[in-house]
Amino acid sequence: MAFNTTASEWLLKRVSDRSEVIGCVVLSVALVAIGKWLHWFLPTSHAQRSVLALAVSAIEIGLPGLLMWLRPATARFDGQLLPGRIKPWLLALPLAGALLLTDVASWTLTTRLDGIFKVSLWSNHVIPGLSSPAIVVAQAIQTIMLTPIAEEFFFRGFLLGQLRKIMPAKVAVLAQAILFAAFHLGHRTRSARLTGALVMGVAFGAWRLRFTGLLPLIVVHGIMNAIASLPLWVMEHDIVSLPECRQMEALKNEPAERAIPLIVDQLGNPDIRVQSGANSILTTRYRDAAGPYLREALSSSNPELVTATIRIIGGKNFRELVPELRRLAWDHESQDVQIGAILQLMLLGETAELESIAADHPQPKIRRAASRLVAPRESP
Repeated sequence: MAFNTTASEWLLKRVSDRSEVIGCVVLSVALVAIGKWLHWFLPTSHAQRSVLALAVSAIEIGLPGLLMWLRPATARFDGQLLPGRIKPWLLALPLAGALLLTDVASWTLTTRLDGIFKVSLWSNHVIPGLSSPAIVVAQAIQTIMLTPIAEEFFFRGFLLGQLRKIMPAKVAVLAQAILFAAFHLGHRTRSARLTGALVMGVAFGAWRLRFTGLLPLIVVHGIMNAIASLPLWVMEHDIVSLPECRQMEALKNEPAERAIPLIVDQLGNPDIRVQSGANSILTTRYRDAAGPYLREALSSSNPELVTATIRIIGGKNFRELVPELRRLAWDHESQDVQIGAILQLMLLGETAELESIAADHPQPKIRRAASRLVAPRESP
């Protein structure tokens, strides 16, 4: 009788402990998920998104500590930073290189599949306008320094430690990697980004099981983010520092019918950075109202303006401008403009039009270009 009572108490304690661990995991994942995905639903600016990212990092670092304080026996985890040996440090850079190569391969292999199957996960919400130079610097610091610290502390420190209490270690590694990838869903996410985040989550989780210490993972994570993002931050900082871009940003309080023509004119600016700034504003803040003004720009006698306008259409899915693209592909006097038009027709999935151009266009160069764009889509 005493044995049965002891066994029952042991079983009840195990069930209770397991439930508490599951509760810690669900609560922490839910709170971080709300912060990670909040920008999908709120009208956020660049500055507001920087504050939101900082808040998420604070949750990822502070929540495990709070749970440890409230339930020390249940929420305990190994938060050791230093590995205690030199070997993990020697392997850190090769790991970063291998993951970067894997990420490049992932983009290469999945981009074509995304185009074929139309795989793209994003919210309809976009970030209006451009950043200021100070906001760009703040976002770079967040991405390269604060985010790696917070994500490694939360995912590979706290979350992996909790999951290992309720499931086998390998399953725990995969589970935290899946959550890590899911939390990288952004305002526009291709499958390549999710694949890269999943591979990174698995590799970092396996590393965490093999070696103690979070600091090598934080360093590798920061290196990867720097290599992937720093050139973009530098370019954006240069763009938003230009007088022309500051002038365009100052138009944000003007009515669309006044602001859009002035911004469209900057698409013909010989400085590619100014063109990029105009592109950014037109395709975010003024996306729904820009179509008629872009149609007018496509009829301009300025080939620079026409070429820059063409670049916007396919990537931003301005399908209402397909007739103008067809006209330019057949009739424009510049072959560069014609090739740009057929490239955008390809991005918009106008296969029948490409086939017609490949068969009947009077210019051999344009026929060959269209043929090369059609051929990959027809191959098995």
